[in-house]
Amino acid sequence: KRQMHIYSTCGVYYIQDETMSITSMIDRAKLAKEYITDEYLKPYTVFKNNMQDTYVDEMEICSEFEDGIAKREFQVYYQPKVDIRTGQIVGTEALARWIHNGEVIQPFRFIPTMERNGFIIHLDLYILKRVCEAINEWIEKGYKLVPISVNISRNDISGVGHDPRMLAERIIRIIKEYDIDPKYIIIEVTETTEASEQKDLYDFIKNMSEAGIATSIDDFGTGCSTLSVLRDFPVNEIKIDRSFINHEAFSTQDQIIIKSIIQMARQLNLNVITEGVETEEQARFLLELGCNHAQGYLYDKPLEQSAFESRL
Repeated sequence: KRQMHIYSTCGVYYIQDETMSITSMIDRAKLAKEYITDEYLKPYTVFKNNMQDTYVDEMEICSEFEDGIAKREFQVYYQPKVDIRTGQIVGTEALARWIHNGEVIQPFRFIPTMERNGFIIHLDLYILKRVCEAINEWIEKGYKLVPISVNISRNDISGVGHDPRMLAERIIRIIKEYDIDPKYIIIEVTETTEASEQKDLYDFIKNMSEAGIATSIDDFGTGCSTLSVLRDFPVNEIKIDRSFINHEAFSTQDQIIIKSIIQMARQLNLNVITEGVETEEQARFLLELGCNHAQGYLYDKPLEQSAFESRL
C-alpha cells in the first residue's frame, strides 16, 4: 500500500451583491485563488476588492514584459557588499529595475507577478547576461573586479516543468558564452521548507559547485531547513536575514542566534554576510559577534551601473 497526500486550493467570494451574475461571482473566486502563496500553510484566499485592480496591473505587466526585454528596459542596479572594518567593497548583488515610460518600476511591483506567471526565469537569465556584459566592460577598462551575486528564483528551480539540472546547464552555458571566469559570479538562491524542492535545490547547487560557480543562500535563518542546508549543501556563502538585526534593541537571543550561525559557518569555511544593515549600531553589533561583511543602506543603496563603476 502507498499513502498519498492530495492537496487542493480554493478561492472564496462572499456574495455582496445578489444581482451579480453567477459567472462574475465565480470569476472573483477564481481571482482570489490566484493569490494563494503557500497552499500548504493556507489553502484558500478570500476575494478582496483591491484584487481586481491588482489583477489589471498584473495583466499589463505581463503584456509589456517581452517588449521590455527586447528594448532592454530592464536595467541592472548593483548594491555593494562591504567589509565592515574598512568600508572596502568585497562583492555586489545585481538587482533588476524596470525603466518603463520614464518611470523606475520597483521589483515588488513586477517580481511576484512574473513568478506567478512563469516569466521570472526569462528575467533572471536576462539579468545574468547583462551582468556578464558588464564584467567584460570592466575588464576592458581595467577595473579591479569583485564577485557579483545574481538572483535565481526558487520558481526557476522547482517550478512546474522545470528541471534544476537543465537550469544549471543554461547558466553555465551563458557564463561560457561570455567567456567569464566563474569566480566573478555567485548564484544567489533562497532556502525552502518543502522536501521535493529541497532535493531540486540540492541538485542545482551541486551542479553549480561542480562547474566552479559559487552559490549563496539568501534570507538565511528564516526557513525551517537552515541546519540541513549548512550540513548537506555545497554552498559558499550565507546571507543572514535582516530580521535578526532589525530591532530597536538587540536581545540576548539575537546575539546567541547570530553568533552561533557565524561560528558554524566559519567552521564550515562559508562566507557570512548580513543584509539590511542601516545603522552604525547594527554594524558594531555584527563586528562584536564576528561578522565582518555586510550589505545595506548604511553603505550604499542599489546603484546604477555608472555609479557602481565610480565606487569600484
